[in-house]
Amino acid sequence: MEEWLYFKGVIDWVQALFPKYRKEMKGLEWGAIYNEFSGEKYDPAALEREIV
Repeated sequence: MEEWLYFKGVIDWVQALFPKYRKEMKGLEWGAIYNEFSGEKYDPAALEREIV
């Protein structure tokens, strides 16, 4: 159960931060990215502008 909650937390974080899916996102180490950056506050709109 604990692993499922962690997995769900990672997925929810990624979807909130990057609402638009891009094919380059597939296969990234999202767990490691989540562990490193989830404590920070990010603006999804600002990230989208930077990505585009």
